[in-house]
Amino acid sequence: MERKTFLIKEGYFLYNNIQKIRITIVKQNWDFYFEEGYSDENPHLNDEGFAYYVIFNFENDFEYLSRSSTFYSEKEAVNYIEKNYEVIWSWDLG
Repeated sequence: MERKTFLIKEGYFLYNNIQKIRITIVKQNWDFYFEEGYSDENPHLNDEGFAYYVIFNFENDFEYLSRSSTFYSEKEAVNYIEKNYEVIWSWDLG
């Protein structure tokens, strides 16, 4: 299977009211946290075969990224972000 990642939505929030933290929601046809031969469970994918993640990074700095846990829908990922951060959405391809 060819691994594919799709950009769904992007925005940012201000850290300490100064530094922009970029937020990108991605949809993948593979589970980032699953390693065949090492994981006891099956990959965490929805019924359509996708997993969603929120990626955080300082604006224009792709060296240091952090990734959320796995979500099963775009709505779950957006709800998590909007519940925890004051996000300004830049674009939405969902």
